[in-house]
Parts: sequence; structure tokens; C-alpha cells
Amino acid sequence: MKPLILSIHKLITSKDGANKSNGANERVLLGELDHWIEGAKRPRVVLDCSELDGLGLPEIRLFISCLERVMKRNGDARLAALSPRAREILSRSGVEQLFQIYDSRESAVRSFDTHPNFEMIDRDRFVALDEMSEEE
Repeated sequence: MKPLILSIHKLITSKDGANKSNGANERVLLGELDHWIEGAKRPRVVLDCSELDGLGLPEIRLFISCLERVMKRNGDARLAALSPRAREILSRSGVEQLFQIYDSRESAVRSFDTHPNFEMIDRDRFVALDEMSEEE
């Protein structure tokens, strides 16, 4: 079973130019994650950050929340496709040490292949994720 891929979307920019996190989107994403890991024995999750414009406290909290949720079920979460600036921010914050970080979502997904004992329960419909095709 392939890992769940959650796309972390772009921040919303207000009229004054300040970045704000989209709280509703976060709740949907975490709700879908909770639903998906509910039946999984050892959930594997890739947080795809390729669409993320910036990185601030809301995103860092989201990353940590996802990691905590999957670790409670004996699973793991990986970060993928972070910009160099985002990686620098994670490094300075100390959060980088909590995650395995990969240049692409494909390499993050492949990294789970080194742990063949993971078992997953298949689920059908998800709003906040896109699954990789068999070819990827």
C-alpha cells in the first residue's frame, strides 16, 4: 500500500501583503488525515510542500500535528519538496530534526520501501490528498 500524500497548499495573502494560514483548509486536511489513519496499523504520510509559498508558525504546527497523529499509530510522516528558504527556517527552528526531508515527493514515497513491514488499510475517497499513480 502506498503512503498517503497530503498536499500542503499555498498560503493566503491578505490585502496588506501579510501571509495568513488557511485555518479551514488545515481542519479539512487534518480531518482527512484522522479519517485515513483511523484504520491503519502503521500509517505512512508524505507532506508534499511543492505548492507552499512560505513557511511560518502555522505550517510548522501543521507539520508537527500530522507527525504526532501518525506516530500515535506507530507510523511516520516525511516532508517533501521544501524550498531552500523553508528548509532553512525548519533548521533554525529545530523542527528539521523531527522529520526526514526529501527533495521530491517521489523520493519521500520510495523511502518507505526500506520499511517493508508497514501495513495499511485501503480507503476510497479523500478530499485533501492526491495519490500517486502506479507509474510514479
